[in-house]
Amino acid sequence: MRILAEAVRRTPAALIAATACGVIEGASTKLLPVQAYGLGMTEAVAATSVAVFAGGNILTRYPTGCLRIACRSASCCPVLS
Repeated sequence: MRILAEAVRRTPAALIAATACGVIEGASTKLLPVQAYGLGMTEAVAATSVAVFAGGNILTRYPTGCLRIACRSASCCPVLS
């Protein structure tokens, strides 16, 4: 608990942004099948859309991390630096 309190004290904006991102991503993941079903898709297609969304999220982590490492010293990508 002490480590978390120290992180909040040092970087409150980053923690607020990370929490907001997590809430938005979590809500979109949970509501994606509801929206797909509401648009007339079958339950199987709605479930598959969640699996594809999660798989894409997992598969893009490694290339994004490699890009971040490659751009660490250079200013080739200001978003990741």
